[in-house]
Amino acid sequence: MTDNLLTPEIETGDEKTMKPDTLPEKFWDEKTGEIRLDELIKSYIALERKLSSLPSAPQIPATPDDYCINCDHGLFVPDTDLNARLHKGGFTQEQVQTVYDLAAERLVPMILEIAGEFRADREVERLAAAFGGPEK
Repeated sequence: MTDNLLTPEIETGDEKTMKPDTLPEKFWDEKTGEIRLDELIKSYIALERKLSSLPSAPQIPATPDDYCINCDHGLFVPDTDLNARLHKGGFTQEQVQTVYDLAAERLVPMILEIAGEFRADREVERLAAAFGGPEK
C-alpha cells in the first residue's frame, strides 16, 4: 500500500488503475490513471471563494432581553412576553423590529378606530339615558 491517500494503488503489469467511484470524472486522468490534483485544487479554491462570498446567517440575540426595540411612536412599549415568544421562534433583531413596526402601522390605527366607535356608542347610550330613552 502507498503512503499517498490521494491516488489509488497502482498495480504493476497489464492492469490499469481504476478511478475511485466517488471521484468526479473531471478530476481523473484516464491516460495516466491518476487524479488530476491541479484541477482538484482549482475547484477547491473556487469553492472556498464562493462560500466566503455568501452572506452569513442572521444573528439571533442571546436572550429576549437583548432585543433593542424602537417604540419612539409612543403608542406602546416593548412586551417581554412577546419578545420571549419571538426569541423562541428564532427571530432576529430586524425581524422583531418589523413586528413592532407593523403593529404600530396596522393594528394601532384599527384599535383606535374600534375604540372610537365604541366611545360613540357609549355617548349615544348616555344621551338616551339622560333624555329618557331613544323615543324621546
